[in-house]
Amino acid sequence: MSLSLNFPDPQTPQQKPASPDPLLRRDTSLDSLVNHLEALERQQDSPITAIRRQEARQAKFVELPEAIDPRLREALASREITRLYSHQAEAFERITAGENIVLPTPTASGKTLCYNLPVLNELLKDTGVCALYLFPTKALSEDQLDEFHGLIEGVGADIRAFTYDGDTPQDARRAIRRRANVVLTN
Repeated sequence: MSLSLNFPDPQTPQQKPASPDPLLRRDTSLDSLVNHLEALERQQDSPITAIRRQEARQAKFVELPEAIDPRLREALASREITRLYSHQAEAFERITAGENIVLPTPTASGKTLCYNLPVLNELLKDTGVCALYLFPTKALSEDQLDEFHGLIEGVGADIRAFTYDGDTPQDARRAIRRRANVVLTN
């Protein structure tokens, strides 16, 4: 069985755009999508072999750790972050204690603050500190740089963060190596 997303064939000239699958429209409900996937699962030779449901869990929040610099607290408050998820606070505590950690959490679970908070907090104490962020894709490193710059602006500190990858010009590479506090790469 083949699932089609109804993308036009780039080799074939199109008279008029193909109408998109109704399930891919932005106004399609989640229930409609789930019903469609369940119907596919029941078909012989379906690429969907199992659907599992997990009950939602309440988020566990904790207060910001006392060790967070007041400037960083203000920057977080300006983003309406007045407390952390428990895993973010635990990550902050463990990293600042010098431990290595692994965060096997899903997308949009707050991992970015897990590593940005301890790094920024340390940079606010000592601007001679450097950090290297490794991401699996160039696009993700660029997204994370934007997020990091947003926090830097909120803090108002002279912290320099740059991406460094295959497209970085040679003269910029030298400057980044000399001046960067944080380098993001893939």
